[in-house]
Amino acid sequence: MKTRKQGYHHVTFPDGHREDMVVVELDEWGSYVSHHPLQGEEASVEWVGGEWCIV
Repeated sequence: MKTRKQGYHHVTFPDGHREDMVVVELDEWGSYVSHHPLQGEEASVEWVGGEWCIV
């Protein structure tokens, strides 16, 4: 499965909790796969910024 990584200032999860400075990994259809805290300049991360809400 091919995935892509996008960086956001804030990510809000379905249960309401929020994390800041997060890299989200998405599948080829744009669906959530995983996430982790941003660790400085990471290769292959497209910086989007702003807030993303996972629904």
